Amino acid sequence: PPRRPPRAAEIKSIAVLPLVNSTGDSTQEYFADGMTEELATALGKVPGLRVAARTSSFQFKGRRDLDVKEVGQRLGVAVVLQGSVRRAGERLRVSVQLADAKERVELWSQSYDQDAKDVFAVQDSITQAIVRQLALQLGGEPLAATRAGRTASVEAHDLYLQGRASANQLSEPALRRALVYYRQALARDSSYAEAYAGIAWVYYWLGDVYVAPGPAWDSVRAAAGRALAIDSLVAEAHALYGNAAVVLDWDREAGRRGLRRALSLNPNSVDVRFINAFLQGILLQGIMGNVSLDEALAERDRVIELDRLSPLPLWLGELLLYGARRYDDVIKQHAKTVALDPKFFYGDSYVGAAYRELGRFPEAVAEYTRAQNLAGEVPLYGLAVTYARMGRAREARDILARLRSYSGDRYINPIFIAAIHASLGEKDRALEWLDRAVNERTAYLFIFLVAPEFDSLHGEPRFSRLLQRIGL
Repeated sequence: PPRRPPRAAEIKSIAVLPLVNSTGDSTQEYFADGMTEELATALGKVPGLRVAARTSSFQFKGRRDLDVKEVGQRLGVAVVLQGSVRRAGERLRVSVQLADAKERVELWSQSYDQDAKDVFAVQDSITQAIVRQLALQLGGEPLAATRAGRTASVEAHDLYLQGRASANQLSEPALRRALVYYRQALARDSSYAEAYAGIAWVYYWLGDVYVAPGPAWDSVRAAAGRALAIDSLVAEAHALYGNAAVVLDWDREAGRRGLRRALSLNPNSVDVRFINAFLQGILLQGIMGNVSLDEALAERDRVIELDRLSPLPLWLGELLLYGARRYDDVIKQHAKTVALDPKFFYGDSYVGAAYRELGRFPEAVAEYTRAQNLAGEVPLYGLAVTYARMGRAREARDILARLRSYSGDRYINPIFIAAIHASLGEKDRALEWLDRAVNERTAYLFIFLVAPEFDSLHGEPRFSRLLQRIGL
C-alpha cells in the first residue's frame, strides 16, 4: 500500500496489537504476547503518546478479518502497530507494520532478523522508529524509563515472560504459578528489577481476595522496594510501594508520592492509574466525603480512555459511586459494565447493594442471585446484608455460617463478616470482626468503614476509636 508522511498534529495515540506467533508452536504464544506487552509498555513512556491498554488491544488477538480502521474506532487510536514474531533456537525474527487507522495507509514497516539475545535491541529499534514516524521526542529520563528494569539474561527474560503470561490470568492458581516463574527468573539474575516488580504485582492481586492482606502487603512492599533499589525508574514499583505504605502504615502521603512518581514515569499505565483512582476514591473520600470523588472518577475515566474494552474501570466506578452513596448512579454505571461484559464479576454486587440501600429489595435479591452464579461457590456477604435488612434473619445467618465455614480453609475478609453482624444488630460481634480487619490490614477498610453497612455503629465509642486508629 502507498505510504505518506504521518499527520504529526493528529497522531498522538497508538494500539499495539498482539504479535502473531509465526512458529506454529502454541507453547511459544507467551513469548509473542510478552514481546507485545513490552513494546506497548515502552511506547507508553513516550511523552505525548497515548497507548491503548493490553486488555483492550488483546481483544483482537487471533482475528483473521482484522481491519485497522475498526481497531482505531473501537480503541480510539490514530495508528496501529501489528506484526509477527518467530523465535527458533538462537534466532529471532520480528516483522512489524505501522498503519494509519483512519485511512488504512501503511506508514512504516521493518523486519528484524537477529540473535535471540538481542530482543531488547529490537524493541528499542521499533520504539525509536515509531517515535520518528510520529514526529515525537524521546530522550533523557523518559528514554531511560523505556529500558528500566531489564536483564541481560536470555533465560531470566524468558522465565519472566512466562510469569507475566500466567499473572495476566488473575486466578489464584495462575498467580501462584507466576510467582514460581518470577523466582526462577531471579535465580538466573538476582538484579532483575522487573521480576521483583512482577512478584509485587502478584501479591497485590492475591491479598484480600485469596490470602490474608498483612503478609501479602508485606511481600508487595519488600518486592517493590527491591525493584526500586535496583532501578528507580520502574514505574509500577513506585505505585505498589506507595500503596503498601497506605495499607500497612496508613501513610497516605507516601501513597501519593509513589503514585505521582509512577505516573510521571509511565502516564499510560492502566495499572498505575487504576491504583490511583482506587486510592483517591477510597482514602480521600473516607476523610473528606465527596470532595475527592470527582478527582477519583476523572482518573477512572482516564483508565477507560486507555482501556476501552475492559469492564474493570467501569466496575471501579460502581465501587466509588457506592462509597459516595450515589445509588442511582451506581445502577446507571452497572448498565454500562454489563453491556461491555455481562459475565464480569469481582468482589460483590454493588448494583445489588445500591438497590438494597434504595429499599428496592426484590431487585437487590435478583441482582445478587445473578452475581452469585458468576461468583461461584463462596456465598456473597452482600446478599446476607440484604436479607437482614428485609427481616429474613434466618437466611442471613445461613450465609454467615457458610462464610465462617469457608474461612477455615480459605481467606474470607473479616470486614464481610462484620457487615453481616452489623446488619443483624449484633454490634459487639461486628466490632470484634472489624478489629480483626484492622489488625489484618485489609485494603477495603477505608471505603467500607464509611459505607452504609456500618451506619448502625456510628456513635459507638469502640467504632470511633477504630476510625481514629487508622486516621479517619
